[in-house]
Amino acid sequence: METEPRAGIDRPVVTPTRARVAAIAAAGVIAALLLLAAARWPSSLAGPIADGTYTGRTRAWFTVDGLFRGEFDQERAQHFSWTTDHVTIRMPRLDRSAAHRLTLRVRSGRSPAQPVPVVSTIVDGEAGARDAIPAERQDLVIELPAVASGAPGAVVALDVSNLFQPGPQDTRQLGIVVEAIAVEPVSRGFRVSPRTLLGHALGVMALVAAVLSAGLSPGAALAVGLPAAALLTWLLRFDGAFLGSYVETLLVISLAGAGLIMAGALVARTERTGRHPMPEWLAAAAILAVIAVVKLAFYVHPATMIADALFQVHRAADVHAGQYFFTSITPRPYFEFPYAIGLYVVAMPFWDVASTEAARVDLLRAVALLADVAVGLALYLALRSAALGRQTALAALVLWPFVRVSAQTLCTANLTNTFAQGAFGLALALFVWAGARRPVSRAGLLLVAALLTLAFLSHFSTAAVGVPLVGAGAAALVVWGGAEVRRTGWWLAVLLAGVIVVSYAAYYSRFTEVYRTTAERVLAGEGEGEQSMVAPVSAKVDRKLAELASNFGVPLLLAAAAGTVVLVRSFRPDVFHLVLAAWGAVFAAFTVLGVLTPIEMRANLAAAPAIIALAALALGRLAERSTWTAAIAVVAVGAIVWDGLEEWMSCLTR
Repeated sequence: METEPRAGIDRPVVTPTRARVAAIAAAGVIAALLLLAAARWPSSLAGPIADGTYTGRTRAWFTVDGLFRGEFDQERAQHFSWTTDHVTIRMPRLDRSAAHRLTLRVRSGRSPAQPVPVVSTIVDGEAGARDAIPAERQDLVIELPAVASGAPGAVVALDVSNLFQPGPQDTRQLGIVVEAIAVEPVSRGFRVSPRTLLGHALGVMALVAAVLSAGLSPGAALAVGLPAAALLTWLLRFDGAFLGSYVETLLVISLAGAGLIMAGALVARTERTGRHPMPEWLAAAAILAVIAVVKLAFYVHPATMIADALFQVHRAADVHAGQYFFTSITPRPYFEFPYAIGLYVVAMPFWDVASTEAARVDLLRAVALLADVAVGLALYLALRSAALGRQTALAALVLWPFVRVSAQTLCTANLTNTFAQGAFGLALALFVWAGARRPVSRAGLLLVAALLTLAFLSHFSTAAVGVPLVGAGAAALVVWGGAEVRRTGWWLAVLLAGVIVVSYAAYYSRFTEVYRTTAERVLAGEGEGEQSMVAPVSAKVDRKLAELASNFGVPLLLAAAAGTVVLVRSFRPDVFHLVLAAWGAVFAAFTVLGVLTPIEMRANLAAAPAIIALAALALGRLAERSTWTAAIAVVAVGAIVWDGLEEWMSCLTR
């Protein structure tokens, strides 16, 4: 029996080794059972091969080579894909102990005067039927028989003859049109391959083992691990991903997250003396890491919306090739602004490892997401340094990954902004943590300066919003703080000045003509219409209210409003309260500016950490009062988490 206490989040208790082992095993068994049950729900999987619209989704239950990018027929309201002369469809985890049927809805896509294409089918290397494909839609049915070995996986190849070239402007050699694809079991429901079950169970078990190593009790570890198992099961179930290779991606992500937690626990263990518990922040970081694993799993799912991710990959490829200075444009009336490259620079060490376009989409999304998620831990440290209570800090840590506006930018692949605001939120939260220490942490302030520089060099709007925000925070500390707080405010002002100089010299000094032209256009009042940046005030007020509801959700806004009351009633002139008040004031000012002028910055994304901090103040105060109010706080946290989780899911479903 171990007598080592678990730390931080709960009070220390004696935890037998067998209880830990039982928790790990239970998590794996439950994860496997959930997947077995979930896989029985679909009787078939059907739909287009790829989404030909803005979302650009691909399918999760198979991979395919030999197709051109998906297109969309407006008249037919139909997604479709053209084939080349050879197509290969792979279903690596399809259970072959039973027969299945693969159906392709196809047409020739050419005039009667052109030669009719002929498709030869090959299943697992064995030649099958030859079919002439007419101009009208027809179903090409391919039988996938059971195999004696029962080994999972199927490979279907199509050889297409009589290709044609559409015209001088389109030099592709086209085969046939595939409008839809479906797979269904012949006699019973889908089954999960043993390898998929094992991979899913191992990933969940690794996460539970990791949070146990960070000091959580078996019960707390299961409370963290089982919701993660349920969500990962949902992802494997979605679009039949358990038939594809997605489980391998989940396992890699889970093992990486677990490895980071265990590495932190190992370092903490070597630094402890006697019977001191594991540090509280490590348990908090472990919880956040599990949430980060699940969130990353959502955004690298094969069916996740591609949106602007390919644009981001192509821009990063330009950076890799040695081009560093870019501009972009706002929505109508298309004001031009510099487009900074911090995200791409950070991703460059891993660029050649991610050798395919899809892998590079995942790489950029992962870097942006991890920067964003790290804000949660920094908020936890900031709130704890402000002596606001464990419940308040834990509420901020849990709520942060579910803030809707961050999920939205990840989904639409506005990744440079997500990354920049992650670095910025991390910098401000760490400043509160460093500024609350006595003496003030000089190393912490240098880290803040580095993160602010990275944030400003990653997105123009982050710099435009961040400079007045940090400046307002420094002014508030200098004007209303005591001697130590004023000194911290002067430090922040000096850091901000240095960051501005470095950012301008390194990047923004190249765009003087862009600033002049854009300023002239703004002053001239260019643009009109309801969706314009120069829309009427009434339209902009309605738009701002809708944006607030969409970006944060009603449950979070209500909690933040209650937190604002708590902030005002318990206000004291320390670093945390003054910076948070300045943050809120600048957000309000930018909101008014966006209503009354053509200038609209992405202030909602910049305000997200402050909104979460305010909500955590209210929920933490509730949790501390009584058992009943604590129950209300838990329900409120659940409502906010569910609201944010729906935003994660919408990236796969809308």
